[in-house]
Amino acid sequence: MVDLGTLPGGYESQAIGIDGRGDVAGFASNAVPDDFSFPFFGPGWTTQVRTFVSQHGVMRDVGTLGGPDAFMTMMNSRGQVLGESYLNSTPTAAFGVPPVHPFVWQRGRMQDIGSLGGAQSVANWMNNAGQAVGSSLLADDQSFHPFVWDARGLRDLGTLGGGLGTANWIDDAGDVVGWSTTPEQTSHGFVWSDGRMRDLPLTAGATNAFANSVNARGEVVGSQADADFNALTPVLWSHGHGYDLSRLMAPTDLRLIEAAYIDDHGEIVAIGVLPDGWQRVALLTRNRSVSLPSPLALTASPTRVAPVPVAVAPRFALPSTRSIGRGARAGLYLPTNPNARAKTPSHR
Repeated sequence: MVDLGTLPGGYESQAIGIDGRGDVAGFASNAVPDDFSFPFFGPGWTTQVRTFVSQHGVMRDVGTLGGPDAFMTMMNSRGQVLGESYLNSTPTAAFGVPPVHPFVWQRGRMQDIGSLGGAQSVANWMNNAGQAVGSSLLADDQSFHPFVWDARGLRDLGTLGGGLGTANWIDDAGDVVGWSTTPEQTSHGFVWSDGRMRDLPLTAGATNAFANSVNARGEVVGSQADADFNALTPVLWSHGHGYDLSRLMAPTDLRLIEAAYIDDHGEIVAIGVLPDGWQRVALLTRNRSVSLPSPLALTASPTRVAPVPVAVAPRFALPSTRSIGRGARAGLYLPTNPNARAKTPSHR
């Protein structure tokens, strides 16, 4: 284990990504007092937050777009770093903090991705081709739309008929997934490809859905919620159909509430809740001896359980052990054993 240290005068740092050369990127504090770092870390944070790249053991502050802070989101295999930065130190009347734009940093240069006209814009993911996605407020600072950014500039992807939307993921082929509001003011997952946004169908009993990740085979995962945005079930979209993942799993005490990521082999990272309320991350491994059922066989509403508000479901937590739980061969997906308790809480 190599201690990467912090920026001069700082007390904290966290590594987020590593590329194929072994360069590491993350964020760290320094000793400069700052009134605007709290949106990144919450109340009580009093110094600047800066993005760093560590090369050959040397930590480097990559700078900002003109403001006091820059916070990274992810790093791709080419060493490109994606994040957000304040543009200046003057708070806007609408938000009380300076305007924020996403950036891409590579080879010592930080490029401003821009916005769709509003004061705030955020980046969520970048593929290995250097294409980035996220969401941006429009000029009225009331509505926000998903965007994709590449060498041709920033492109508004539109919505499914409502005023809000976010792009969460882009694969190396340029396919984008996220969520958008509809004319009925519900939220649906979408896939955007070749200039067209496609609505992803809900499974029975759900009112809202959110798409998080897509793999090279076009399989999409995400989550579903009721009308009050209480988490219901994770969902897999395949060949135009939605599947409640909790009904495709081998028996387990873990109640899944969200699917966060799917790789090109079909393995899925999911978030769940144990009967005692402890939350876990689980790896779902595809059982190749079982085929996806017909969508017509999955028409019943999901089992009603105690609600889990989407807003408090963590995006990251300590993983469980990799051993397979009981009844492992009974379902399409095989969950990890969720019964090992985490010893410390998740950081974010």
